[in-house]
Amino acid sequence: VDMGALIKLRAEYRDKFEKKHNVRLGFLSFFVKAAIIALKEIPAVNAEIYGDQLIYKNYYDIGVAVGTPQGLVVPVLRDAARAAGVEMPVVEAVCALLTAAAPLADVIDALLARPLRPE
Repeated sequence: VDMGALIKLRAEYRDKFEKKHNVRLGFLSFFVKAAIIALKEIPAVNAEIYGDQLIYKNYYDIGVAVGTPQGLVVPVLRDAARAAGVEMPVVEAVCALLTAAAPLADVIDALLARPLRPE
């Protein structure tokens, strides 16, 4: 995959994003957004099989696995497409906290102090 355009976009918005959200802009939030776009384009991937029926879902819960010293943690961003404009800072903040080897209690406290609100 050619990541050149993404690297350029990230470099362009890095400082503005960090000033606005107080968290660094990484690549993960772009990957989450790409996953949502792909799930919208191919809805069968986001469906579930129930008996002999295929049940399509109209929401996108995205789990992001992060390795920490305490083990693997998978925070889930519920209905990520609905939270447009909010998910990037939240995903980046969660991953930054988890990869900084912060105790899980600190991560939970930080998230509770920063509720999701559309801007």
